[in-house]
Amino acid sequence: MQSQPGILDLSAYNLPKSDSLSVRIQENFSLYGVRYTQLVVVAIAIGGLTNFAVLLTLFLSYLGWAYVMKQSAILDFLPDLGFVNTQDKKMILLLLFNILLILAISGPQILTYVGLGCLIVIVHASLWKSPSTLPGQDMQSEFDKVLIQNDVELINH
Repeated sequence: MQSQPGILDLSAYNLPKSDSLSVRIQENFSLYGVRYTQLVVVAIAIGGLTNFAVLLTLFLSYLGWAYVMKQSAILDFLPDLGFVNTQDKKMILLLLFNILLILAISGPQILTYVGLGCLIVIVHASLWKSPSTLPGQDMQSEFDKVLIQNDVELINH
């Protein structure tokens, strides 16, 4: 049984890589990239924040989302308002409310830290090619293609 490369596994960077900058940025914001982005944003936020209210707000926001994700029945208590009639729409509404709450308590400086984190991810994608992690691409099949190609080359020689 073969294991998939972990989040911090440096061998993942030996995978086939995209040549297009826009695809690399997209890859950085998908699958492994999402975890990387989250870590960068958290590092920028915690490293640059001196405002206790912002830290407290982010912590409470995280706890609130963790609770909502585990207890999806809480979304049934939100009113439909005629157009918010599905779980997905209620999640979006709750997300918007959460963002407004964070902005109200911590002020606009939170956008600076999140923006810096996203900028670092884009710069990272521009300078270094990341593993191909777009949804729908099977990492194992990429390994298999390389192995088969190597076998064919060995047989031909």
